[in-house]
Amino acid sequence: MKKKYTLITPLITTLGCLAVASLANAADQFWDGSGNWGDSSWGAGTGGPYTDAWSDYNNATFEGTPGAVTVTGTVNVHNIDFTSAGGGYSIDGGTLNFDAGSVISNSNNTHNHTITSAITGSPLVNIFDGPAGNGYEGIFFAPSSGTQTLGAVLNPDNTGTRDKSGIYLSGSTAGNTVTSIAYGGGDRYGTVYKQGTSTWTTGDITTGTIRVSQGTLVINGTATSMYSGHVYTDGTVSGNATLRNNDRRTELKVSSGTMLAPGNSIGTMTVDWGGSGGNPTGDRANRSLQMLDGSIYEWELGAGNTTDTIDVDGTLSALYVDDMVLKITDAGGTPEASDQLAVFTYDVGATVDISGFTGTFDTTGATNYDASGASLVDGGAGIVYLTGLTAIPEPSSTALLGLGGLALILRRRK
Repeated sequence: MKKKYTLITPLITTLGCLAVASLANAADQFWDGSGNWGDSSWGAGTGGPYTDAWSDYNNATFEGTPGAVTVTGTVNVHNIDFTSAGGGYSIDGGTLNFDAGSVISNSNNTHNHTITSAITGSPLVNIFDGPAGNGYEGIFFAPSSGTQTLGAVLNPDNTGTRDKSGIYLSGSTAGNTVTSIAYGGGDRYGTVYKQGTSTWTTGDITTGTIRVSQGTLVINGTATSMYSGHVYTDGTVSGNATLRNNDRRTELKVSSGTMLAPGNSIGTMTVDWGGSGGNPTGDRANRSLQMLDGSIYEWELGAGNTTDTIDVDGTLSALYVDDMVLKITDAGGTPEASDQLAVFTYDVGATVDISGFTGTFDTTGATNYDASGASLVDGGAGIVYLTGLTAIPEPSSTALLGLGGLALILRRRK
């Protein structure tokens, strides 16, 4: 007899005076993969390789031999659990609409599973490291059309030495969100991967390693890496974020082609170390933000000379600026050459070395600014500032009238 996996389904009680139907007895449907099962379609009331015809808010368990499952229209679902040890499932197309208290999980992370369908309802996500442990696999959330909205994520959701799992924020669409990403316990070796051309916005992150290689990750909260640090090899990291390293691998190196873009418009991005779990070890050079050659800092200048800033926190920290690109964006600023416009801030006593910066400015987002005389200066008092940037004045109305009069005179002389 085939082994069945029964999901624990929360009981939904009354909300105020409105009675909400209990889902405690929702049917458990199984994709078993045995026999002649192949790729299939998943829709309300349709047949398929699962146990019975699909009804709203059933639970779906994907076991056996995996394949591609194509969602038709909108499928209302409660829990999804991937249990297959034989390979990865792919769920594509349509929309998966989850009700309150729903969970997407993988009880077996021997292989990655992928969901490209749109997701609504903000389901929780629990990513398990097991049964063998040390799998470093998990779930790809990779929307190809529409968006995915996820609730709180546990990565991994188990404790002890089985703590090596991964969540992949991927796909090709913008507007995808995650409430938060945390871990259940253990040595916190889980990994958050940002891949694909998509844009994902998240709140707080606590995990082993944060790897950004493509697209945009917007962090509005504290992103704490407990093991291998923040590894940024391409793509964009933005938001009103605190980027925190909390272990021995504490350099934050921003590689060529990778962009930091503080705020959601003008804002501050903070880089710090330590916090919950202990202070980092190593020398001062390892407690550093390093803007490497070819890295990009998208810096906005707004009305009243308000600016984006990256704050390097701690007197035992360091800021190293190599030959990065300062990409200047006009958000309503009117700079004069004598202005000192904050770019980086730091605690007095920290090590600051900006000697590698050669003056590469990108003004394609601020065509009314002249950066030909601009330079980056460490004032030695907690601020690295930009000076020499000027606004190109628009022709005055008097000058325009003068030009108009000249044109009229020339016309009359003909």
